[in-house]
Amino acid sequence: MVNKYTFNIAWSDEDQEYVATCPAFPGLSALGESEAEALAEAKIALDLFIQTYEQKGISLPPPQVVETYSGQFRVRLPKSLHRRAAEIAASDGESLNQFVVRAIEARVGAKETGSRMLSEMKQALREHATQLRVALASAVSSDDRITTNETNEHSSTRTQVLVTGRLKGNA
Repeated sequence: MVNKYTFNIAWSDEDQEYVATCPAFPGLSALGESEAEALAEAKIALDLFIQTYEQKGISLPPPQVVETYSGQFRVRLPKSLHRRAAEIAASDGESLNQFVVRAIEARVGAKETGSRMLSEMKQALREHATQLRVALASAVSSDDRITTNETNEHSSTRTQVLVTGRLKGNA
């Protein structure tokens, strides 16, 4: 049997090695000092998984395949939405098909842009919190305390800083 299963390879900071996994077989992973070594180990593990499945009469999961798309699909809409979309397309001087493509492009692009912006904002907030802690630490004398509490609630970072004691030069 030709093996058609795919593997993912990523660096593991925890293990300080590359780890290869096979999405079709949860639990299958193998480590290696190089990507090639991790992949070779994962292929050995996959062969053992397949043998075990066959011995126990367990159906093998289907391999992941590259999907191809025709560029066409059928969408059912409520009549009122269909009418409104056709009216907007006509007023914009384009076909309903062009209107739908433009609407999908806008939604997909907005989602990607939003995700990227959220990630950049989180990073900026983390950097700002670090700078704030450094600035406060340098302003407080050695016998004073700084307590920080960082929380991450629903993808937003909130940093609370409590400063106790005296600032340098204050009585």
